[in-house]
Amino acid sequence: MDYQLKSAGREQRIMIAAFWIALASQIQLSALVPGFIIALSPLILPIFLYFNTDLNPIPLTLTVAVASPVFRGILMLVSQQSSPQQIWLYTWADMAFYIMYGLIYYWFYWRRGSWNNATFFVTIVLCDYGANLLEVSILNHWQVPNLDFFKIIFAVALLRTLASCLLAFGYHYFALLLRLERHEQQYYDFIMAAASVKNELYFMQKNVSELERIMKNAYLLNDELQVVNHATSNRALAIARDVHEVKKDYQNVMRGLAASFTMERVVTMRLTEIIRVVTEYARRVIFDRQLDVVIQEKIEGELVIVEHYAVVTILSNLIFNSMDALSQ
Repeated sequence: MDYQLKSAGREQRIMIAAFWIALASQIQLSALVPGFIIALSPLILPIFLYFNTDLNPIPLTLTVAVASPVFRGILMLVSQQSSPQQIWLYTWADMAFYIMYGLIYYWFYWRRGSWNNATFFVTIVLCDYGANLLEVSILNHWQVPNLDFFKIIFAVALLRTLASCLLAFGYHYFALLLRLERHEQQYYDFIMAAASVKNELYFMQKNVSELERIMKNAYLLNDELQVVNHATSNRALAIARDVHEVKKDYQNVMRGLAASFTMERVVTMRLTEIIRVVTEYARRVIFDRQLDVVIQEKIEGELVIVEHYAVVTILSNLIFNSMDALSQ
């Protein structure tokens, strides 16, 4: 939810919040004094605030203070639930709730900039409690009821805050776990790719050595043919030049690969980690090929491997060669 909303502009997000909070305000329970409702909207508002810390809460709550109470007032007016004077009182009290909510949130939390979950929780309790006190005071014509009234208001604020924070924190940490899992998978993919590249670089270096040998022989042949056949001597020299160009291209490719897959990123790896990288990659290949193969790990000791890319290459080659043999 937070990532999708943040892709929209600030005004759009404010309008989205106002729309959903106005709808949620219709899920309500009357309590304490006439016109006072325990609604679902104060449960949704903290969730939106939690995931949109870049939004100034004052414009947001002012927009909600217009949208939600007016929407509720229109519905009450159409359904003729109360007199116009009472509907105006309810609407004004509802507006005061959201304005007070935004002011408390802005003053105690948002403007400070040092945000954490504990401070957010305490602030939302204060917001809900303070805004409810103001709303009920307006509805009750500024007459303070008995002590039980304050207890009930605080209990409502605490329960709503607990519910909204559990939803917000739970979603946040669940999304964080998903991101960590994706990063871990990308790390494993990098290890496999880097091991494969290092393996290919070894053979490319071997080919460069072969090219140097061919180039050297072509130069020697050119020297020997200088006296015998000048045309053939020039052809041997041209071959040596062409081989030299191929060698330079090979070396450029090798430098590019080495720069893209820096081998110094991971200095050492534990054996269990290497086995996990190789087996998880192999299981993905087995699934893609729809093979009837099961891989099980049995590690009786732990080792720290320095040449881990070579070990990854050897183990993956053993597994994939075995898979190819089984498929035949």
